[in-house]
Amino acid sequence: MMPLKQAVAVGCALMFFSVARGGVSCLEEWSGVSVKRGVARLAVPGEASFTYPDGERGWHRVGLSFVHDGSANWRDMHGIRFEVFLPADKALKAQATMQNAPYKLNKGSTDVVDTLSASFGLAGKGWHTVTLPLESFNLPRAKPFALESIKSFSIKAGFADGSEGELKLRNLQVVKADRINLESGIRSRSAKGGETVVYELLVSNCTDEPQAVVLSQSAKGREVMGTTVEPSEWVLQPGERKTCTVSVTVSGRVASGGHETQTIIASANGHPAGKIEYLTAARLPHPYLIHTQARWDAVREKAKTVEWAKKEAAKIIKASNGWNVPEVNSTKISKASNSIYLIQKGAVKEAWNAAIAWQLTGDKAHAEKVALFLRRLSDPETGYPKTLQASSGSLVQEGVFFQHAAWAYDTIHNAAVLTGEDHANIEQTFRLYFKVIDQSISQGITGNWEVAQLCGAVYCALAIQDLAAVERFIEGPGGFYDQVSNGIMADGWWYECAIGYNGWVTSEFTQLALALQPWGIDYLHASFPAAYSKEYSIFPVDAAARRQYIYGKPFQKWGPIHKPYVKIQDMWNAMLPYIDYDGVMFANNDAVENRFDANYYEIAYFAYGDPKYASVIKGSGHRDLVYGVAELPEQTPAFGNGSAFSDNVGAAMLRSTQEEPRERIQAVLKYGTHGGYHGHFDRTALNSLMRYGRSFYNPEHVWYSYPNFMYAYFVQSSLPHNMVVVDMKQQEAVESHKLLFSTNELMQVTAVETLARWSSPPYGGINYPWFTGDTFQEKCWDEGRHMPVPENEPKWGVLGSFTDRVTQRRLMAVTDDYVVLADYLEAPEEHTFDCLFNIKGFQGIEGARPVRHTEQMNPDPVLAAQLITDCNWYSADGTTKVSFETQYGKGADNAGTRIHGADGVLKMDVYSAWPREREVMIGTLPEAHGVNRKFWYAVKGDGKTLADGKFGAWILGRDEIDVSLEGIKTLTLTTKAEFKPDAPKTLFWANPVIVTADGKELNLSDFKLAFSQIDDQPESGSDYYGGPIKIAGRLFEASVPANPLQSGEEGTVTLDLTGLNAVRFTAHVGGDYPLGDETWRRKSLSFRTDGKQARYLTVIEPFEKDGVIASVEAASANEVDVKLKDGRTQKISIQNLEKGKEISVTIREFKNGTFIREEGHGK
Repeated sequence: MMPLKQAVAVGCALMFFSVARGGVSCLEEWSGVSVKRGVARLAVPGEASFTYPDGERGWHRVGLSFVHDGSANWRDMHGIRFEVFLPADKALKAQATMQNAPYKLNKGSTDVVDTLSASFGLAGKGWHTVTLPLESFNLPRAKPFALESIKSFSIKAGFADGSEGELKLRNLQVVKADRINLESGIRSRSAKGGETVVYELLVSNCTDEPQAVVLSQSAKGREVMGTTVEPSEWVLQPGERKTCTVSVTVSGRVASGGHETQTIIASANGHPAGKIEYLTAARLPHPYLIHTQARWDAVREKAKTVEWAKKEAAKIIKASNGWNVPEVNSTKISKASNSIYLIQKGAVKEAWNAAIAWQLTGDKAHAEKVALFLRRLSDPETGYPKTLQASSGSLVQEGVFFQHAAWAYDTIHNAAVLTGEDHANIEQTFRLYFKVIDQSISQGITGNWEVAQLCGAVYCALAIQDLAAVERFIEGPGGFYDQVSNGIMADGWWYECAIGYNGWVTSEFTQLALALQPWGIDYLHASFPAAYSKEYSIFPVDAAARRQYIYGKPFQKWGPIHKPYVKIQDMWNAMLPYIDYDGVMFANNDAVENRFDANYYEIAYFAYGDPKYASVIKGSGHRDLVYGVAELPEQTPAFGNGSAFSDNVGAAMLRSTQEEPRERIQAVLKYGTHGGYHGHFDRTALNSLMRYGRSFYNPEHVWYSYPNFMYAYFVQSSLPHNMVVVDMKQQEAVESHKLLFSTNELMQVTAVETLARWSSPPYGGINYPWFTGDTFQEKCWDEGRHMPVPENEPKWGVLGSFTDRVTQRRLMAVTDDYVVLADYLEAPEEHTFDCLFNIKGFQGIEGARPVRHTEQMNPDPVLAAQLITDCNWYSADGTTKVSFETQYGKGADNAGTRIHGADGVLKMDVYSAWPREREVMIGTLPEAHGVNRKFWYAVKGDGKTLADGKFGAWILGRDEIDVSLEGIKTLTLTTKAEFKPDAPKTLFWANPVIVTADGKELNLSDFKLAFSQIDDQPESGSDYYGGPIKIAGRLFEASVPANPLQSGEEGTVTLDLTGLNAVRFTAHVGGDYPLGDETWRRKSLSFRTDGKQARYLTVIEPFEKDGVIASVEAASANEVDVKLKDGRTQKISIQNLEKGKEISVTIREFKNGTFIREEGHGK
């Protein structure tokens, strides 16, 4: 491995002179002091401070870089130097403090400030020179970004003996070095053996005195590259800078890709004065990033001789032939940065595809397309050097963009289609990208965004053979080392705990390791030191504050650490036990269950050759030409056997034991690490239940993607999950634990626990910095989604107040036929408890009687429960059975939800056996059917507006109209909406009534109406798709259509009132939801109780044709009898769930009253 260097230059323009003057150096602009002739007097004890004046814009972006115009960038500086005069021979104790400009903590809802301090002391009468290196301040080295926006600096001083007095300050300067600064924009190049590399070295005097500078090489010994410095001696006047050259001749003994380090040291006036290192390499022939030439030859041979590879190659070549290289954009603005971007983010993958086509065919036409793409990207006048933003996406997409750009450049490098000028421009573009990413990943954050960005930077650095830049992005702040050590947990899971991100980040690390191998660096098999802190990122506030500032998310990783290292291969292996027999992985956090992407495990198998990885590839039904081996082994291990748990991700998966894999029940409880921005508030939830290759649920079953307020407000909140929810609020994300895990023949058992408080979800979801509006209501209107405004509206993005702490435990037992869930909750205060299940295809309910209907689960405008609508409530005494059926495959209505399953059906009977008395609710979940739209309406009489309004018409939003028609001859109803071309039709005037002078109420739908620009005219009371009309959860029996034919154009409904003697018009107006036949919509099923304690016993039977359960009865909260139709009775007894210790479970089986067998778990 390369030696560790933290602060290295990455080839960008110099930002500071050797001594920064003005600003903080101007003592007249300080407070707390009096200044005369450049000397400041400070009363002791006392404090002197300086604050940079505010700029016009504050934080803003230049391309994808962050800039703050009301502060100073001290990141490239050495420290701050000043002189202090003590009037007497006494000791001084002092502290210097700097603060940066307020910023949103990890894109959170509240501004925070980093406060950085360093203590120093002085003794003795007279003037003293103090130099405080920035590294002496309490700034984590992994977060140098904090130094890029220094807003204020202060010095607080007091005499050690507590006496009063005065000191003097002068010559305050921010300096780049204590004496001499050595700086090179480029510190690494490559050359062939016998050739010489020349570096330019800038030498600066950072003092107020002349310095006699001598430069020399510090050698380790046994180096073979010759190094000279010319000139090597000067006298530099104060603040003076001069340039010299460092020449390195590459020895023919150095293998291609090998390198040596050259260390140049300086002395100044006989004192040590700093050093700088260069990494010079023996040129490595292209290509090598994805494949070496030998490996590309193997790919080409595979494409000629192997059938599946022939087909894949043909697709690649055809796509390249049809690709037209895009012109660069000069006007369109990126939402992510509010800046102009060059190219749509997906276009770079087309360039990469064309580069592969070049390798497959040798046809320069493909390489020429790539060259043109790179030429346009790197054009100094119109390309990346102008915009500093290549793609239309955010920084994560920018990282992916430059990964593919570097791959493409490397892959066509030898095609002789790029000129010397092209190569120079591409190198300059890559170096500019380094600067953007150097800043972005220096914020102390671990995440998939940072991984994508740093991988892009490493690939670009390798492509131009700059190993100093490689070193920065591997070993520097936020680089590969930081991401691997802090992001990979002990159980091998990536901390974001979402299946897609787990696979993607693992593939990113693996591909990067493969690209480094030709340079003699093997991270593929390396062990990296484990990080023991719960904090994977660095924050200036604790986890409790982060929950408030960052949408309830603690940004920690939890669970035990059982080994002192992590490896990339750990990540591939971590997922294997959870893959089902048909290659499907259950979902966790922001994910949907599905077959694993074969491309991921093709990379894994290529890198490691483990036959288990080949099993995943075979199950996917797809092959990858670039990494896929020609033939997979015929015999590979089977999946879907046994149960498993991982304590860091917090997944306990139980599988029943039938011999036939498809018959096995697989169920998962969630209890672990939250997962940062991708985490859901669902500890103790039944996170997955699968059988026959079909899953009834995943955490994205109701999916509103990241930009929508519903993402953090509803999707990730507790209500859409299968768990017990307290007061219809959101569970606090706290470290939780597995209490029991036991497997055997009859039954598999696990139990988990959390002790959490509950609050309303972050009001309005995430307040994204790219959104130009100021309020949540503006965001609602922008999305076309009405949300009611609370009387005392919370701050956007902030959680509500927390309840008392609630103990919550769930035990799950899986038999060959059903799943048992036992819940225990206890709290100091009274609460409402809802044991929730979210399932499609409601078929019926037994053992309960209807008692009421509500339009919403709860109308409270701060709770997510307001979005569960059309709620039917039942009263139950004894066991309640609720039946569902989910369909999969052709003809199944799975619109508006994310779902996976083999063709067929999965039926589920949910038995609530305890408590005996409870309320039952079945409500409609807010699936994503694209019903949202901006909506305007008006009621006009004889051309005069009688009533009007606008709102976002979707699942919520309904206006009530009551206007006078006295003297009106013509009634006109107008509507306008903005919607996508394929948007469903939803808008109606509901229960529209003409009231006459004699009190009659006449349905508007019964009249002959004149329609203009109104889409279709379904029968009154029927929506556009043949279903009932429900607006904001209320059923309406009569209706008049109001959906305009065209987006943005007005539609009208007109009625001649002549002879009606009309005096009033009443109606409701809004959007219908759900649409059409509601049978297959997903429902929220709740079993509700109130009190300080709640106990639930629930039995779930998933089956395909006919269920095997005859009845379910509970004698207590700890005992349930399940009678099967074949005459068996299984009695399950639970001990000590309420205690949380020594939990055990026993199952005893009888056949027609005769005891057969018994099995115990726990203790």
